[in-house]
Parts: sequence; C-alpha cells; structure tokens
Amino acid sequence: MDDSPNDGPGHSFVSTSPSPFELVMMSPPRTHFYDSFFRYWPASLIVVLGGVSSRLRYVALWYMKKKWNIDHFLSEWFNFPMYFREGLKDSGAVISGSQALRFFDGLQTDTTNPLELYVAEHGMRLLARSLRRHRYTFLPNFLDIGGQLNAHVLHNRRVLSSSNFSCHSRYRTFTFGHVVDLRAGVNNLVSVRVVMVFMTIGDPMKEIIRSVHSTSLMNFITAERGFSLFPRATFDSRLSVITKLRMSTHPITEAWLSRYAGPKFTEVRQWTSSLDGDISPLQSPQIMIY
Repeated sequence: MDDSPNDGPGHSFVSTSPSPFELVMMSPPRTHFYDSFFRYWPASLIVVLGGVSSRLRYVALWYMKKKWNIDHFLSEWFNFPMYFREGLKDSGAVISGSQALRFFDGLQTDTTNPLELYVAEHGMRLLARSLRRHRYTFLPNFLDIGGQLNAHVLHNRRVLSSSNFSCHSRYRTFTFGHVVDLRAGVNNLVSVRVVMVFMTIGDPMKEIIRSVHSTSLMNFITAERGFSLFPRATFDSRLSVITKLRMSTHPITEAWLSRYAGPKFTEVRQWTSSLDGDISPLQSPQIMIY
C-alpha cells in the first residue's frame, strides 16, 4: 500500500488556488523533507496544520500515521496488532505507563519493561481472553484470571509496585499488576515480552487521573485514539506539583485543581473538570489511531 500523501479525488475539493506554502507541502513526496519539517512539532500543532485546508490535511495525516504508527508499536508485543486492538476495543482497556509515553515522544520501544494495560473489572475476562489468543501465558504462582476470575481475591491485592505506593482500602482503584503478569516468547527463552495488567473499578482513564499522577501515567492509547495529557515538555512544572497518590482522604478540590492554572495544563483542566461525567474526546492534543 502506498503510504505517501495524496490529494484524493479532485472533485472533492473546492476549486481554489493553493498558497505557496501548500505548493511546497503538496509537492511530490519527499520523506526526508517531511521528517525534517515536522520533527519538532507537537502533535497538537500538526493537528492544527491539518485543519488549514483539505490539501494540508492529507500531508498531516500521512505524517502522523508514519510517526505514531500504533500497529508498529504494538508489533513489539503482538504478532497481529490489529487483532489485539480489537481486544482493546471489546474490553475497554487502555495502554498507559512508560511505554505509552515513549510512543508519544517518538522514542524507540523499550521492551525490557512491560506493556501496561488498564482495564475495568467488567472487561477483565475479555482482555485476558484476547491476551491468551496472542499466546500469552500467566507466570507461575499467579492467579489465572482467564480461567477463574475471583474479584474478591483481586481486590484484596492493592499495591502499585511500580510506584511503591499502597492504595487506601476504601479507594479500590488498582490491583497489584503482577496478579495478571503475562509473558510470551519464542520457546520461553528468547524474545520474551511481558504485559502487566491493572484492574480498575471504574473507567480506566478516569481512575488513573483521579488517583495516580506521574510522568508516564497521563498518556493513554485506546483502540482508536491516543491522548497525551502530560507531554515531556511539562515535566519540570509537574515535578513540584504531582508527587503522590490522591487518596479518598484527600479529595480533589478546587484548591487542588488550581495548581494546574498554568497554560501548560489546559488539557488537564479540561479533563479533570468533567471527572464525574462521561469521558469526552479532548480537543488537543490527540492522535487518531489508524
């Protein structure tokens, strides 16, 4: 399949003369030129460029599909990433953690660390079934949720090992990831990949942003979209603000949310302002997954 940008059917556009900038952008595909031109652009700005005209939209979409290729990213863990995305959609699970951060930053995948999946209780069976279809097996001595799901057992294991935090017993959000730590590899000796699953009580994205705030957990990849709430550029600003779990004894208040008053936290304010409502797509930055 030709992945170069194209204008599509000519009759689909209004007949207008392109600007000099558009003429340059819509010239015959030059991969090196596009890579150099967009390299340091944030996703939100590329989205804005795509909205300038129908001509530039194809260029922006072509580049975004090239740089943020979710199937290429998932191929590090799954032989058939498109089928796994179907499992994500059916179960309502999201990808988060350090791997999602690396995806948005355009960094090389670090397969020495696990791929972190967050899923609500009602989607756990579907996600486990999907992982089994991709030849993942449970580590010895850990609960096999694919066969027998015991929610009470899972709920009694409330420790976030990656952050060394203990969750409050009255705030049942996360399950200890290694309860459902899975592996897949060639002959169980080489190319081993690890998937860590965390179970949440409610919507995974809501529960993450409501309870755990860190560098990597504010990046989400669903079956259809990617959301980057805390890009790397905001790290210094966040370091002095977001340092701990939000427990039930420390409810989210207007005073607490005022810490996000700076311009870098616009997307975060949009998200937290509707925590009690339905999740709605953010205006920016978001990346369409193809």
